[in-house]
Amino acid sequence: AAEPPTGPETAARNSLRAGIELRRRRRAQRAAACTAVVAVITAAALAVTGAARNPATPGEGTPTVYVLGGGHTRGTVTPVSAATNSPGEPIVVRSGFEVGQGTDMVITPNGKTIWVASGADTVTPVSAATQRAGKPVKVVHGYDEGTEQVVVTPDGKTAYVLDTTGAVTPISTARHKPGQPIELGQGAGGGAQMAITPNGKTLYVALFYPAGASYVIPIATATNRAGKRIRIATAATAIVASPDGKTVYVVGQSLTAPGTGQQQIEVTPIATATNRAGKPIVVGKGSLGTDTPVAMTPDGQTIYIPDNTPNGVIPFFTATNRPGKLIGLGPAIVQSIAITPDGSTAYVISSPLTNASYKNVVVPGDGGARECTGTPGDVTPIATATDTVGKPIKVGCQPTSIAITPDGKTAYVGSQSGTVTPIATATGQPRTPIKIENPQAIVITP
Repeated sequence: AAEPPTGPETAARNSLRAGIELRRRRRAQRAAACTAVVAVITAAALAVTGAARNPATPGEGTPTVYVLGGGHTRGTVTPVSAATNSPGEPIVVRSGFEVGQGTDMVITPNGKTIWVASGADTVTPVSAATQRAGKPVKVVHGYDEGTEQVVVTPDGKTAYVLDTTGAVTPISTARHKPGQPIELGQGAGGGAQMAITPNGKTLYVALFYPAGASYVIPIATATNRAGKRIRIATAATAIVASPDGKTVYVVGQSLTAPGTGQQQIEVTPIATATNRAGKPIVVGKGSLGTDTPVAMTPDGQTIYIPDNTPNGVIPFFTATNRPGKLIGLGPAIVQSIAITPDGSTAYVISSPLTNASYKNVVVPGDGGARECTGTPGDVTPIATATDTVGKPIKVGCQPTSIAITPDGKTAYVGSQSGTVTPIATATGQPRTPIKIENPQAIVITP
């Protein structure tokens, strides 16, 4: 496999630009503005403080759903009361950009601040108490191409932002000040993801290279220094840390299965004590999309991995490092996976293979609403104890994002048709869709 660019500045710039164009083509092929982000926040880790000016904010103890969306001229975060499913006034987090270019959103463990990577070169804090956006924090230090991902340490003191130059910028959540960018020595030419250990001591950054081996770089959060890069003998597409903090799992794809010419899905474990990668474990003979939406159960026993050829998800059991049988979902592409806080059910969002399932609707102003004209997407519940598939739930056109309330009673699903649909998990019944422009990501608090 070819080594990543480490030579002259010209080579690095060319690799970076090629990676950016590759990601743009993938967005167009998926007909979705960006990869969905899933954030399920447990009630025990969060608290609600202060009074809010927004009528959508319920009283203490009632969850509030925050939806990142917007249109061609602004990005917004819309609060929705989980008690009434009524949206409040959208909070503008950025103006003058198109939603979908590097959008991501995460909430601090104390529930006080939502950090929004709203495209281009900034991250914007939103106060959950006042429901007002703070001053954007500039993080991208070169090429001005945009953010990839944002994560917050378990103690809530630092937000880390990954940008398309392949650097990570730490932000003090108390002072809203960026620190010195952590250079990783190469651009994020094929995309990248981050995962942080539960003790908050190490941030792992996976740099993806679709044509060959990938690399994972550990960053010590105490010093914000990058360690020696870890070579992964596969084209990585996702990374996730176990709840006990002992292992980081990298999901990826081999170029071909030996002697068959067929692609394989692989999982590579990395021991966090030594930062050594184990041997890749074959979990299936299929294909992965870019930035694969994997999900791990709260007990760390199972990772659910999409397989787009054939279509479905594969359970990977971490105790034995062995895969289970493919759980088929029909002719559809997995967009996102969320697991209930008690770990009993995995909800898998999938969209039809055809992208022609909606049409644009001309509306006043900034628009973005769409009308479904074909087969809606599905949310499919899977009982994690038996991996039994429940009845698919129809929701909107091309659903992409999902989050579940801390009590596990309601799942909120955003779709490209311009709606967020609440689903009662006890009955599997969808409720009246909530109209929100171009929903991209969802988080929930308390």
